[in-house]
Amino acid sequence: MEYVHGSLRIGILYCVGVVVGALTALVVTPNSKLVGASGGDFCLIAAVLANCLLNCDSMNKWIAAVRVLLMGGYIILETYGTIKRYSSGDESSISWAAHMGGAITGLCFGVVLLRNREKKVYYYDHVIVQIIRVFY
Repeated sequence: MEYVHGSLRIGILYCVGVVVGALTALVVTPNSKLVGASGGDFCLIAAVLANCLLNCDSMNKWIAAVRVLLMGGYIILETYGTIKRYSSGDESSISWAAHMGGAITGLCFGVVLLRNREKKVYYYDHVIVQIIRVFY
């Protein structure tokens, strides 16, 4: 992903994931201790999903499907583990809020920050631009 989108974009995405993950942990679980940069890791994992959404038309379909299955499956597995730990009353030191904040940031901010490799212009793109011009 870094080769396609550049080190600067991926670095910004990682740093934003770390900060938003830490802020999410601060707001959601204020009494827990937070160490590490797992929010940035989950941000990059979710950014792979955003990259597949943006560039699925220019990727090999099998490779894109494997990426979505692996990364999406990992996020689903982590979500299941978090729900299981939370419902059993296990007060572990894993910051689920930082993971969640980083993953949501990677998916949302990744769509905005990462670029589409092949700019394809469709008719509805022109319609949306004209609607925005009218309302602006």
